[in-house]
Amino acid sequence: MLVESLNVKSRKTIHYALIICILLIQLLIAGYFYNEFIHKKNLAFIENQLKDVRVLEGLTDNSRKELLNAQDYLQKYVTSNDSTFLNSYLTSLSKLGKNLDSIGYYENKYVKLKNTLALQKKDSLQIKKLKEMIDSTYQFSTESNLKPNNNSFKIQKYTPEYHFDKFDLETKTYTDTVKKKGLFGRLGDAISGKETVRKDSTVVTLKQRKVPVSSLMKSDFDSIMNVVNNHYSREVKKIQVNVTNRKTDRDKIYTMFSNLLVYSNGLMNIYESAIKESKSSLEKEYEKQNSKNNQVRKYLIFGAMILMFIVSILIMLLTRIAFIYERKLNEANQQIKENLNFKNRILGMLSHELRSPLKIIDLFITRINKRTDDKNIKEYLKSISFTNNALLIQANQILEYTKNQAVESKLNPVVFNLKSEITSILNAIEPYIETRNNKLIIEENINPDLVVF
Repeated sequence: MLVESLNVKSRKTIHYALIICILLIQLLIAGYFYNEFIHKKNLAFIENQLKDVRVLEGLTDNSRKELLNAQDYLQKYVTSNDSTFLNSYLTSLSKLGKNLDSIGYYENKYVKLKNTLALQKKDSLQIKKLKEMIDSTYQFSTESNLKPNNNSFKIQKYTPEYHFDKFDLETKTYTDTVKKKGLFGRLGDAISGKETVRKDSTVVTLKQRKVPVSSLMKSDFDSIMNVVNNHYSREVKKIQVNVTNRKTDRDKIYTMFSNLLVYSNGLMNIYESAIKESKSSLEKEYEKQNSKNNQVRKYLIFGAMILMFIVSILIMLLTRIAFIYERKLNEANQQIKENLNFKNRILGMLSHELRSPLKIIDLFITRINKRTDDKNIKEYLKSISFTNNALLIQANQILEYTKNQAVESKLNPVVFNLKSEITSILNAIEPYIETRNNKLIIEENINPDLVVF
């Protein structure tokens, strides 16, 4: 199997490949966020431009509508001579001027639209010139005598001036004299219903100083008629001049509005064409950018899916390798346990086999030591006994360890004489040294009473 044939070096390669794939996935995630947040600003910028272009399109349509409304109001005013239509006409011109200001603002705001308009405009077609024409038309309409004025068609009535000093005027006042009655007399009049009131009378007398002559009367009458004729002639001339001026102003305002209509139609057509072209270009650019973002997003997600699939395979391989190594480790652990058990059995057997001859040797040493008086032999026997006891202690310890390995080993403190123990050790190794044709020379200066706890 492929996984079972993988060794430690292959496992390292898989680890490195896994780390590289994780780093690539992180790069793809970073690219995804870059595409979503950074490129989204470009889409938002294009979308804002599209909104402004749509607003500009609405302004041009509204301007054309206001221009047609102004034309309609002007025609209605000419037909009905109603000042309401004239005011509506002026309001439409004012709205048209405000729309042109907004159009100029958006034109200066977007360089691309300005360049498109510059390619389509002629030298004579400029928004500034149209604004000046609207302002001049509005100013002329407000300052001229287009508004109806009833007083201009009224003839002032002639007021004759006649002097009354040609006559003598005499005024006299007369008062009646009534006798004042007493109290009883007034009571009697009151009871009877009689009433006596004092009256005042005024007499006005008009006398001509001089008898008029017929020739003088004719002269006065002719003078009066001449004054009347001159007065009404002047009034009629005023009306004629006013009518002529109104006709001239109307002709002029018609000419100005006709030029304004022709000029604005041409300019609005250019703006509509440029706006449609800019709108189409922005929509294509928006679709292109959106398609590009979607394509990048698709590639990033597809790449991330592939890398995650590779990572999954690598993780599966590592998991499989881990399971294989775990199985092998379990098998090795089981083998080690079996070997340890076998070793413990061998050690137990050896310890049992060693204890019996060591005890027998100890018995023989004891018997020989009792039957001989030779000091050298006793020293040898003592050395052999010390070595035999040490081996017996080790055999007992090994046997105890094999019986219970889980118990922690502890050192038990023992009180011993230092000089005696060192002498025993030296005596034990002295025969071994002599077998090598060597001689052990001992120099020691230890207190015989020194006891170690």
